[in-house]
Amino acid sequence: MAEDVEEASGGLGGPGPLDVGGEAGAELLAEAAGLVVRHAEAVAAGPVAPAEPGTDRIRAWLAGHDFAEPRPAGELLAEVTGALRRWGVHATHPRYLGLFVPTPTWWGVAGELVAAGVNPQLAAYGHAPAAVEIERHVLRFLAARLGLPPAADGSFTTGGAEANLTAVVVALTRRFPGYADTGLTGLPGQPVLYASAESHLAWLKIAHTTGLGRRAVRLVPVDAAGRLDPARLREL
Repeated sequence: MAEDVEEASGGLGGPGPLDVGGEAGAELLAEAAGLVVRHAEAVAAGPVAPAEPGTDRIRAWLAGHDFAEPRPAGELLAEVTGALRRWGVHATHPRYLGLFVPTPTWWGVAGELVAAGVNPQLAAYGHAPAAVEIERHVLRFLAARLGLPPAADGSFTTGGAEANLTAVVVALTRRFPGYADTGLTGLPGQPVLYASAESHLAWLKIAHTTGLGRRAVRLVPVDAAGRLDPARLREL
């Protein structure tokens, strides 16, 4: 039954206004892949970043897309790719020396495509046991490389801010077991956290989100080399 439904719907999604069928879908993916490859080959010939954001021009361009009439998907893909190339910082550029956005690999691009196409639901183990076990397998490997014990556990996050938010919640829960049920109202005092004055200001947002409040963040000054000053840390 499931296979019959999948075949009737073109293999991805179900019958509906956005369903184009397997053959047209393959053509669309091939066109998108070609645009990405051509972008990767040509990006080095342009600037790493635009001279200015170009917000007014971007909005003027978008104003012409009112969703009133359909347009060929390939035409739109090329137009969007061109806009992203013109108005954006390129982590794929060989002269990109940024920190937070890593340059992607073709393995990553292919993995994103598979993940988007299969769309596994990891919120419930029974929905995607293979995906969950693949994730656990990779996490165990990474934990071992970091010298952590076999029982170590973890999770992948979208970036440093989510990782640090998770760390603060875990720290609060470990230090104050009642935090999970009563929140900060059940604690005997006001917890605080310390971070370098040169650290990412996501710590302030994290303190806000967890209920600690931004005043709970103690930003420790650094020396000329950017190292946290232990004497000022003790004072704080």
